[in-house]
Amino acid sequence: MLNNHGWGMRDMIIYSCIILLFLLIATYYIRTFYKGLSNASNTVVEKNKEEEPIKKQDINLYKNYELRMDTAAINFVYKNYGDLNRSIASINLSDMTSKGYIEPLYDQLDNSLCVGYSNVWDSEDGVLHSSSYVRCTHYKTDGYIG
Repeated sequence: MLNNHGWGMRDMIIYSCIILLFLLIATYYIRTFYKGLSNASNTVVEKNKEEEPIKKQDINLYKNYELRMDTAAINFVYKNYGDLNRSIASINLSDMTSKGYIEPLYDQLDNSLCVGYSNVWDSEDGVLHSSSYVRCTHYKTDGYIG
């Protein structure tokens, strides 16, 4: 005959234990899986540390390069061009370097030589303004053409 009163207490405890056992097994495998991922990423970092420390790029150094190029370009125009008559002069970094207005600029990550140019113009009141663009191996100024 069929029991129409549902589960008994004994059945409830048995089924609850089975579900609890499955949850414990699943938890164990999930923890093991994530520990394996964590250890794998740590070994990669430690391997990189042993070979060579990873260098971080400092954007402020490149911004400083652009400011130094601005100053050098304005000095270059004052001494070599005179009055621009509201035109734009484009001066290469190599020209400024060869004439001693600025020292060569090097990429901070691999010490390769950077290239660049400065656009210099005069405003209505005769003041010179400059916008410089530099390109290194690991950096390029926004708007750099070339």
